[in-house]
Amino acid sequence: MSGLAVARILQSVVVGQARSPAEAVAQCIAALREPGRAQPNRLDGTVADALVQVVALKETPLAELAAVTKKLSIGAIAKSTIESGINNTKHGHFLLTSGGLIQR
Repeated sequence: MSGLAVARILQSVVVGQARSPAEAVAQCIAALREPGRAQPNRLDGTVADALVQVVALKETPLAELAAVTKKLSIGAIAKSTIESGINNTKHGHFLLTSGGLIQR
């Protein structure tokens, strides 16, 4: 989904819908949060929130940026792993037991 957000941002800049990359990102965030958007995805809100966090980092000194991005990456990986496990359990690919997930 994040790839589609990047494509949306680039499109806004290239076709002149946005006057700057910052405006294109703001437009993308708004579009991802629009209730009547075309082809909604359950992760749209998560991607919009992540873009907001990235925009907030633009004034972060480079020395601090590595620690912040590492923390964000670890959180995203954990969330993705949990969601993947939930999806696989729902679709019968794994059996959820007290000891964890067992692949069928």
